[in-house]
Amino acid sequence: MCRFQYYPVMLDGRFLGYIPIKKAVSIERQLRCIKTDVKDTRVPCVAEIALIRRSLDMKNIQTQYPGLYILTDPARLIRPVRNLLTDSVEFIGTFEQVYLSIVIDPDEAEPGVTFHQELHPSCLFSFAGNLIPFPDHNQSPRNVYQCQMGKQTMGTAVHAWHTRADNKMYRLQFPQSPLLKLEAYERYEMDEYPLGTNACVAVISYTGYDMEDAMVINRASFQRGFAHGTVIK
Repeated sequence: MCRFQYYPVMLDGRFLGYIPIKKAVSIERQLRCIKTDVKDTRVPCVAEIALIRRSLDMKNIQTQYPGLYILTDPARLIRPVRNLLTDSVEFIGTFEQVYLSIVIDPDEAEPGVTFHQELHPSCLFSFAGNLIPFPDHNQSPRNVYQCQMGKQTMGTAVHAWHTRADNKMYRLQFPQSPLLKLEAYERYEMDEYPLGTNACVAVISYTGYDMEDAMVINRASFQRGFAHGTVIK
């Protein structure tokens, strides 16, 4: 048997055998059809099925070790997409997502290549990215920067903070609901865990105390509790 004519099959890191290269695509699609069939339990609905082709099959693009990889172990990140072949919702993981062609609009699908579609255009972004208002008005690196800052902001991490035993916990004393609420904000019920304050900001040159990253804060607002937070140790 010439190993260059076959792909190895791996299940959760264990070697199972070989499959012919010519039948690899059809086998992968058949496994996905079984995976998305709620009445067929042979393949778990949360399993990952990743077919990594040889570089010769992908126009000399260097890839990882070629083969058919099936992952069913727990603690994997998965997300839902629509399978265009079976017209059903399929859960895909981070490993197989790299080797799938996923479109937003069905008209953009490439025949014979694209078999998945996003459930909603907002699914293209992360949770933090969906909380940015008017992201198309920002420079792209600013959106990425806000995603990092939004995850580090002081807000309402838990409601049972008085009974927890964390080494350190931050809590915003007077959180507010944003003036502009996005669809994702309502869907995830972020008002239950608010993480911001509405502020009136003036970008002006005023005295010499607002140079670079410095700023001038209204004393009356500060004394009334503007942006006050608590560190619980």
